Amino acid sequence: MGNRKNECSLCGGKLRNGICMECGMDNRKCDDMYTGVLNRGQYQTRESAAKEPQAQGQREERQEVLQQPETSPGEKQPLKQQVYPPSGTRTAAGPYASAGPYASLRSNSAARRGNKGRSGLMVFFLGMFILIVILCIVGVSQSHESDSYLETDTQGENYDDFMEEYDPYQYIEDQISPIGDTWEQALPAGLYVVGTDIPEGEYVITGEEGSSCAIRDVNHAVYASYSFGTEEYDTDAAQGQKLFAGTLVSVTGMNPVAFSTQNAQTEDMTEKMANPLTESVEIETGTEVVVGQDFPAGVYDIESTGAEFGLLEMKLDEEKEGLFLDSVLLLETNPTQENPNYFSSYKSMILPEGTKITTDISVRLVPSPEISGEDYMGIYENTTGYEGQE
Repeated sequence: MGNRKNECSLCGGKLRNGICMECGMDNRKCDDMYTGVLNRGQYQTRESAAKEPQAQGQREERQEVLQQPETSPGEKQPLKQQVYPPSGTRTAAGPYASAGPYASLRSNSAARRGNKGRSGLMVFFLGMFILIVILCIVGVSQSHESDSYLETDTQGENYDDFMEEYDPYQYIEDQISPIGDTWEQALPAGLYVVGTDIPEGEYVITGEEGSSCAIRDVNHAVYASYSFGTEEYDTDAAQGQKLFAGTLVSVTGMNPVAFSTQNAQTEDMTEKMANPLTESVEIETGTEVVVGQDFPAGVYDIESTGAEFGLLEMKLDEEKEGLFLDSVLLLETNPTQENPNYFSSYKSMILPEGTKITTDISVRLVPSPEISGEDYMGIYENTTGYEGQE
């Protein structure tokens, strides 16, 4: 062994001015800290101490030694003394008792990191919850605004303004000449074909209470329906209604509907032909008949013969559903102003083959004197199936 004065008492390294060049220990001091380190041994490490049996590490950290000498009455007993283990004694907390404060610091640091992690997750989920709530509130608000707009747009002034400005003919290339004849006619309940019964033109249509009309122009995809009278949603007058050749017009009600135009294309009208049918058909209450089986297809005037009032309904197969402008007729033998939407007859009803008719009032089908053509289905489909337009 070398000179102990020139070697570090801790690691055996060389000294310079009492300072170890290897571990940096100041060998000029000999306080309790260095004394404790020397007593624990130069080469003992935490790893070797941790490998000792568990029982060895579970020694008591403190030993209480109670000194209770016999005392005479009235003499104070001495205070308890606590004996701490010598420096270097291993405890359950670690290899050295002095390691306790550093272990506590490491434990506290880890706990803080764990708390920070949990706090971050809580902040994240809280933020997501708030975001979802905000989105829900915004969605509900927009939905209410949309509903409010629809209500005002379809029932209020916006809808009325839209309908006044709406032009169903703005994309139609076909035009009706503004030059023509004056034509005015009040038409009773019945089915009419523009070009044979009504001349082409731009019309003003008016009617009395209870009367109505439906217009269908398949070629130009124009559909309109008007009810006249004093009810809230009834029409006083339909202005600027263009009627092209081939358009079907159905009038209902006990009062006629008036058609007026200043540019009637009367010179382009096609003459009607005589109806080839001559025999009338009686249909009793509660009877179902089929056109083409029980009587021939054709054009008939329908007359009410029952005692009071009732309904007559016409149907085709599902492929032709909606073929009739008025598939249900409100018939009354003697209509009154109490129910002006009922009528006693309906003129020129076109009944194609396969039409099923049911009625809860007795009616008579009388062949119309003149017809627009014998292509009954073609007239409904707005084709050029009637005479003069092939």
